[in-house]
Amino acid sequence: MVKLICYCPPEAEELILQTLGDLGVGQFGLYDHWSLSSEVTETFRPLEGANPSKGKLGRLSRVQSRRLEFQCAKADYLRLVEAIKQVHPYQTPAIEVWALLYP
Repeated sequence: MVKLICYCPPEAEELILQTLGDLGVGQFGLYDHWSLSSEVTETFRPLEGANPSKGKLGRLSRVQSRRLEFQCAKADYLRLVEAIKQVHPYQTPAIEVWALLYP
């Protein structure tokens, strides 16, 4: 198992949750669509060549974002990362994948 984490603007949260849930993420026993969500602050500065949906080139920005956490089979994570990229509004979504020791 791996933990898949992505950061997104609040307005993209439902689409990402639905997309991954529909792909089978978050199945535990008699439940599906399981995830964790928390509010975070993202800090970034778009560099030359970037096409930011938020912030301005060369200026440090801080925006409210959502941290979405999922668990999935190791064999599935690359497919799910690609699914996030397809629906995420940012040019370069922040995505993390962590190996889980349990279960």
